[in-house]
Parts: sequence; structure tokens; C-alpha cells
Amino acid sequence: MKITSDQLPLQQGLSSTLKPQQVEPSQELKSQLKQINSVEVQIEQLRQQDPSEFTRFTAFEGKHQVVILPESEKTDQMHAVLGKLSQEQGQNLVDLGILEDEEFLALAQQLSDTELKQFANAALALQTPPDFNSFALNYSSGQQNAKDFIQTLSSLDSDTRSQVLAKADELSSKVPLANDDSVYDSGGLLNPGSPAANDIHNFVTAINNIDSEQLSEDTNRILDNLEGTDELQQSSLLQLFGGDLELSFRLLDSVESFDPKTQDAVVGYLAELSKTATQPDSPEPLINTSQPGEWHGAVLNHADDTRSVVYGMIETFVSLTEDYTFSDDQLKEMATDLTHLDSTHQRAYLEITSTGLNTLVGDDSQHDLSSNDAALSTLDTLRSDHNTRMLVAESYMGEKRISDGRAFYEIKDRDTAIQDQRQTIELLATHAWLNQDEPAQTKQLANNLSQLEADQRDDLIKQTNHAGPATSRLAEHDLGLLEDDFEQFLNRTNAIIESKGVKDLVEFESALPEPVKDDFWQAASFVEDQVDQLVETLTPFTDNTKAFILESINSLKEATDEQELDIDIAKEQAKSLLNSMSELVTE
Repeated sequence: MKITSDQLPLQQGLSSTLKPQQVEPSQELKSQLKQINSVEVQIEQLRQQDPSEFTRFTAFEGKHQVVILPESEKTDQMHAVLGKLSQEQGQNLVDLGILEDEEFLALAQQLSDTELKQFANAALALQTPPDFNSFALNYSSGQQNAKDFIQTLSSLDSDTRSQVLAKADELSSKVPLANDDSVYDSGGLLNPGSPAANDIHNFVTAINNIDSEQLSEDTNRILDNLEGTDELQQSSLLQLFGGDLELSFRLLDSVESFDPKTQDAVVGYLAELSKTATQPDSPEPLINTSQPGEWHGAVLNHADDTRSVVYGMIETFVSLTEDYTFSDDQLKEMATDLTHLDSTHQRAYLEITSTGLNTLVGDDSQHDLSSNDAALSTLDTLRSDHNTRMLVAESYMGEKRISDGRAFYEIKDRDTAIQDQRQTIELLATHAWLNQDEPAQTKQLANNLSQLEADQRDDLIKQTNHAGPATSRLAEHDLGLLEDDFEQFLNRTNAIIESKGVKDLVEFESALPEPVKDDFWQAASFVEDQVDQLVETLTPFTDNTKAFILESINSLKEATDEQELDIDIAKEQAKSLLNSMSELVTE
């Protein structure tokens, strides 16, 4: 008997339960299936295509990059270049993106095999960073420097280019190869660069930065100046060339007639100075924030390592060599002195020399200091004194405050700072010239001025300068006549020097009626070391009484000027007058 399914209802139900369900594929699955189908179609098309029509590719492997290009005349040129270089040189060109560069390939066709290797050596050496302390501002990446070098070389004539490549190869030979594994030290900081790489970076940077109109001429001048130098001289010149080529050429022109040892001293000093330019031109000063919203200031040397300041110092030195004729000893001594000072005192030394010489002999002609060194000797009493340099440095700044044991100074606007510093040096230079036989007096003047608050100091210096005549080129005038012309100037400086309480002196003078001030300074100068007693004695009296006492003292001085009274007797009488007035106050 045949059994049908309708006779097995249970089985029918079971069969219905096991029937597979219909599931819609996801969009992601559909996309994947479509891609697979597309690949299968492409494979089938390739099977039907003639193999001779396939595009062939070639790969160029660096240490860090792989360049894959369709085979062409260009890749043939690239292979030809690699065939002339070492593996390391070739890998470096690949990594730098230079090997496939059209301009490089065009240049390579113009180079001999030797020149090509020389360029490859230079490109490799440029990947070793220079000493970062020297290149924080000027340093371009080794990659960019190498690429710019290609454009520079392409613009040079073949003879000059050959010389440039030979020198670049020479400078590259002493450079250790960059170690990719030591970019950072164990603390995660950038490892310092190699000083051995400074020369090649400076050389290439200097030539790359030349304007196209001057390229051939200035490049040959660089090569000529490097010719015959030893390694130290060459490094110094390259340091200057890499920083400011035009300024360097001006320097070399101005010292050309000097003894080679003098030239070495000057170039060596300025090269080391240029290395200190490690900050941008407008730095954020180191600010004291202990009193937010009330007052803030910067440390005295906050801008000493900026490019504008450092190259401003170099400009000042170069201008001195252009404007004045120094002897070998004078110029060498100046360079040697500067090497032993920190940057703040170097700045002050150079400003004293520049502004001081302008005050004494002017700066609009080539004044010969080599045969008549009186002016420079006078200024040497200023620039060789630590406290005087410090006063000059501080005169560029404003109010001084101490916070956490450190001195901070209010920052003046630039024009005011320059003017105040110039007037300070003019006062000191004038006083030193008028007192050549007593250099200690000018040093004491600087010491006492340093005790004043910035506003007091700047105002007093300005008023004292205005008390003298507007006489320039002091060294060209008779010293005796100058002393007469500068009598009121000397009255003030003499009193400042003699005072042991210069702040009280200045505060007292500022409170006097204007018509009495000149009389006060004349009397203060006449009583010499009794100046503080003069201030103390006059303080309690009315303005009329003060004027009477001052007039009495000045009449004694006039009597000595007319030789009617012996000066010692006159000063003794002045002292007795002060004592009598003091006793009157105490009673």
C-alpha cells in the first residue's frame, strides 16, 4: 500500500517548519560582490589583451620611500643616474624626492660623473642637521636646501658650478652621516646637530640666497675669499656668509688692509657672535608675573639672542671699521676685549664705542684714530669698566624691580630706549673727555647714576646734557675753552660725583624753583664733598632763604674767580656758613 503525505499530517507540519527562509543581502555585501565581479571582468579582459600592450612599471627604492613610475625615457635617465652613484647616495636622492625631479635630471645631464657624485655627496651631507644653536633661525631643512641647490647650480656657468661642487664635496667629506635612529635622545628631546655639518649648510645657504643678478659674481667672490684659508678661518667666513652675505662682504672690504692676524681676530669674533642669534626678531620677553595687572618687566638680556640684536651688533662693528681708521693693535684689542664679555656687555661696549666716537670726533668722515688715539683711549676708560657698561645697558630699560632674587626691567618703547641710551653715553663720553687726567671721576659718576630710579636717572642725564652747549666733535676743540663752555655741565656732574646720597640730591633739586636750580648746582659743585651737608642744611628753609644761602656761597666762588679771595679760604667760609645754618635749624 502506498502512503501519501496527506496521510502524515505531523510530517507535513515538520516539513513546513524546516523550509529555508529568503534573506536580503546587506548593502555592504552587495558592494563587495560588485567589486569582485568587476575584478573578474578586468582579469578576463587582460586574458584577451595582447601582452605587448601592458604598461610596465619600475620601482626606485630609498631607505624610507619607494617611487614607482611607468617605464619611460625619464626612468631610463633615473636608472642611469643611479648607476653612477653609491647605493647610499642613490637612496638619499629617492628619499628627498630629487631623483624624479625634472630640473635635477636636466642638471645631471650637464654634469660629469665626478660632479654628479659631488652633488650627491653634498645632498647626503645636508641631511645631517647642523649645530642647532647656530642654525635655529637660518636653518632650512636639508631636503629643501638640497632642492634649492639644484636651482642655484642650474643657473651658474659650468666653470663656477664645477668649483662650487668641488668645494661642497670638500665640506661634505667631514660630515657624519645622519643617524635616523638618534633623532631624539632618551628624554624625548631633539638631539643637537653636528657642528661638523655647519660649514656645508652655511656654504649652500649663502649661495642659495644670492640674488640671481649677482649670483655668478658673488659666488665667485665667496670662492675667492675661501681660497687659501685654513679650516678655522674657512669656518668663520662661512658662518658669516651663511648669516648675511652683504654684511660679510662689507666687513672683508673694510679690514682688507689689516694684518692677517687682525683680520682673523675680527672675523673670528663676529662669527662666534653670529652663532648666538637663536631667537626670532620679536621674542616674547621673560616676564615677571608676580604682580599681574600691576607691573611687568623682562630680564635685562631678554633680547640679546635675537637676530635683530645680534646682527645689529655686527652692523655696528662693521660700521666702525668703515667710518674710522684703526691701527692693527686698536682693532685687534677691541675684538679680543669683546670675546671675553657676555652678550649684554658686548652690546654696551659697542654702543659706547660707536656713540662715544661720534660725540668726540664725529662719524661723517674716515677719521684716523691710528695716529691720534686720545679719543679711543678716553672711551676705553668707559667701555672697559663693568659698572659703566652696566649703566649703559640699564639705560635702555625702564624701572627695575627684584622678584624671586632676579632683576626685571620695564621695557621702554624702542625709540625712547635708543634715545636714553645715546644720551647716557654722550654724557659719560663728554665728562671723560673733559676729565682725561681723572678717569676715576667718570667711573664714580656712572656708579652714582646707577643708584637712581630709571625715571630719575634719565631725566637727570637729559637735563645735565642740556646744561652744556650743543658742541659736536669735542676732540677738535681746545680743552681749556671747552671747560669754560661746559661750566654748568661740570657743576652738575661734580656735585653728582661728590654726593653720597645722590637720590636725596636729585629729589631736593627737583623741588627747587626753576630759577634757583642753576645756582644750586653751582654752589653744590663749589662745596665739593660738603654737597650732602648743603642739601641737608637747605631742606628745612623756605625757598627765599635757600636762594639767599646759595647766593652767599656763589659769591665766594665768584670772588675766587676774580682772584679776590683764596679758594681754600673761600671754601672754608662756605663750610662755616653751612655749619652756622645747621646750628640755627637745630636750635
